[in-house]
Amino acid sequence: MSISFIKLIDYSLFPAIILVLGKLIGVFFIAALFSIKIEIINFSSAVFAFETVVASADLPIVSSYSDLLTFIFMAFGFAIIIIKAVYFHDSHISFTTLNKLLKYNLLSILKSSFELYHSGTVWLIFLWLANLLILLNVIMQRTYLWILMITVIFSVSLTVIYLRDLFKEVELLKKKHFFI
Repeated sequence: MSISFIKLIDYSLFPAIILVLGKLIGVFFIAALFSIKIEIINFSSAVFAFETVVASADLPIVSSYSDLLTFIFMAFGFAIIIIKAVYFHDSHISFTTLNKLLKYNLLSILKSSFELYHSGTVWLIFLWLANLLILLNVIMQRTYLWILMITVIFSVSLTVIYLRDLFKEVELLKKKHFFI
């Protein structure tokens, strides 16, 4: 296998865990916040050995806000990658920022294009996967439509910021190789 493919698998583990745990934590947190009773049923023959059961009247509340919380976790992780790409990218970091990082022995914060854009692409895919899951919940009338609208607006915004930085990096590489 190629190094890029192995790195993509490596970079995808954390967002996948955040997506699953974000939903589980969201369900239990929202249920506790709104004092909604959740029942856990145990299945011994299923892939996932348990299932949560919520009263049908409470399902939209739990599903909607847990979807929103899951999306917030995903957007936060992707935003960290974007911040690293914009401010701590080794190809276009400012001299003053570099001096500050050197002064406090924080040069390990700097990331290469390989690391940033591989992990950023994986986070972007998982961010849109979260949107797809929210869309499916909206279609099944488990999640409010306004949750989907908010998540799509934020996803488009974060995607544009990420792609602008990616295209800026491509232009820097073109100029660098053109003048060599």
